[in-house]
Amino acid sequence: MRRIFFCAAFLLLITATIAQAVELGDKFSITPSVTVQEVYDSNIFKQKNNTTDSNLNGVPDFKELFGDDKMSDYLTIYALKLDLDYPFKKHRLNFEANKDFIRFSHYDDQNYENESLSTDLFLNLGMGFNFNPRYLYKNRVISRQNNSGRPNDFLEQNTIELNAGYEAGNWKFVLGGNQTEYEYDIRTSLSRDVKNYKATLTYMFSDINQWYLKYNRRKFMFDTTAAANDNHEDDILLGASMVFGGDNLLKMEAGHRWKTFGHASGRDFGSLVGNIKLSHQFSDLSMVTLSYERLTEVSYFRNATYYVENSVNLDFVWQITSKISNNWNLGYSLYDYKETTGVSATEYLEYFKAGTGLNYAPHENIQLSLSYEYSLRDANLDLRKFDAHQVVAGFSISWK
Repeated sequence: MRRIFFCAAFLLLITATIAQAVELGDKFSITPSVTVQEVYDSNIFKQKNNTTDSNLNGVPDFKELFGDDKMSDYLTIYALKLDLDYPFKKHRLNFEANKDFIRFSHYDDQNYENESLSTDLFLNLGMGFNFNPRYLYKNRVISRQNNSGRPNDFLEQNTIELNAGYEAGNWKFVLGGNQTEYEYDIRTSLSRDVKNYKATLTYMFSDINQWYLKYNRRKFMFDTTAAANDNHEDDILLGASMVFGGDNLLKMEAGHRWKTFGHASGRDFGSLVGNIKLSHQFSDLSMVTLSYERLTEVSYFRNATYYVENSVNLDFVWQITSKISNNWNLGYSLYDYKETTGVSATEYLEYFKAGTGLNYAPHENIQLSLSYEYSLRDANLDLRKFDAHQVVAGFSISWK
């Protein structure tokens, strides 16, 4: 499948390059792009160096995991992207293909490739009705930056999604669902399907101001564990998006998540979830955004527990000239592990990050970039701690 995908994407990329993304007809367009990045990372696998911890049952140290004690490395990343867009009448068809080649300088046995393919079709059926089928395929490396000692694994993901909508006046209703199949090359015992059902009711005061009520259910199906096939998750969220004062944009969601384990009710839990994002535009050239998010997820690191994640991010974008822009970001996340019946969860993780970037576009189809980020993870388990410096220089060209 990977070889077929790459050949098809490569042929499309060559065809589009020759055509230089000339629009076919008045609307159909093909846009290929190529990005090359050179990365230096002081802690390439995000590990604490040469440490074992009895609380983690004697997990191998850094050298045992990766065969060397060199923590830093250089990466070269080649990314190919192809985008096809065709708006016709009141409908739209979009196709996107991506292929990434990741190459290590020192740890060349860790080289890998990621790929994805997606299609999105929106059909306006008239009388306020619309239909939106989607398909997504991904094949990517997982378990690379962990301290579990597992070998590298590929995860193949296939998602089919169907959405139907109806609009009448200021009201909009969307009903839909998707099914995702996950297949692992090595850990086949974790292969699973996830079915997602959702419904959203929206009231629009204007094109930019709206309130909505959202319900979402996820059902988990495991191939090898029939008893676990009654796991499901329910979310109810109330959200809003509004512009006020002319230069301020506020987006927010708040609600509750219930996680139910039918085969092991002692693991059931519920928690508040939500997010809020406030953006202020100082001028046409600069904007600052403050965001907060609270999530609740099952912990696979500590079996039969769950964690609550609280994240805060501050981002600033400054368009210095028409060709040069600068961005800064600060972030903090806290993962607090909670107990369920008979399981102790005394762990917490804290993430800090700070970074800046500079982008230069000498031409509308060419972009040069340079960025730096510092990241730090603190924890009450010594082995989970690390810090890292990362510098990325990039070049991107597209044909529009």
